[in-house]
Amino acid sequence: DFADLFLNQTNCDVHFRLQGVVMGAHVVILTARSSVFAAMFKCDMEESKTRKVVIEDIEPEVFRQLLHYLYTGTCPLLEMKSITRDLYVAADKYDVETLKKECVGILLAQLDVNNSIATLVWSHLHSITTLFDASLKCIALNGPTVCFLAEWKDLTHDYPDLCLMA
Repeated sequence: DFADLFLNQTNCDVHFRLQGVVMGAHVVILTARSSVFAAMFKCDMEESKTRKVVIEDIEPEVFRQLLHYLYTGTCPLLEMKSITRDLYVAADKYDVETLKKECVGILLAQLDVNNSIATLVWSHLHSITTLFDASLKCIALNGPTVCFLAEWKDLTHDYPDLCLMA
């Protein structure tokens, strides 16, 4: 069972260091599920020789969830609002399209008037058309409420072009 292989850290042949946390993994699984990992471990990159990878731009728990997904196709913490966006970014970085789609699905399900502006901006910055369009629709349907949110003033100042679309 691949989940046990990951959870027990048995016979790992690569180690990731994130903010002082070390996680082991298996190159064969990573390269089968991610074209980025495949390139990293098949060419003359330092990581393919040392089998040690330092990651500075992803939180340890987010990376742990990414690895869990690569091993099992599931992500136990995916629906946590605090992790979904960061997990999307990690999945994008490592070219894990199925996880990206799952993250977008969760973000769509969590979309409401209170997070519509933040979601609009974030989806714009990450070029996620379906989430961007849904955010615009949510803002349009709830215009009077949205205009009184503190985030609306920030949006008009920081992203006036997005305001015109909303």
